[in-house]
Amino acid sequence: MPEEGDRWQEGIDVVIGLLETHNRQETAQRADGLEVLPRQQINCSGTLLSEMDAEAIVARHPQLVLIDELAHTNALSSQREKRYQDVEVVLAAGTDVYSTVNI
Repeated sequence: MPEEGDRWQEGIDVVIGLLETHNRQETAQRADGLEVLPRQQINCSGTLLSEMDAEAIVARHPQLVLIDELAHTNALSSQREKRYQDVEVVLAAGTDVYSTVNI
């Protein structure tokens, strides 16, 4: 069965909006050949945190974006509290979203 990211081989414009490999080499290898959008850096009480950049995804406007850890709680100073809310912004802009899962 093909993986979600393999859709680029069908001519679909696929990018990775956020990938958490958890240091799993096999997971990282699945991203080979795919464009990975940069994360935004958010200052949260003096600590620099890395979060998905929903606005960068909207600006890039791929046909399909892969986003990991849908239930993630964003940094306190983020525009939205939860990652699923970021996904709603991306969907509203017309980009399809596949939420990815590491098992």
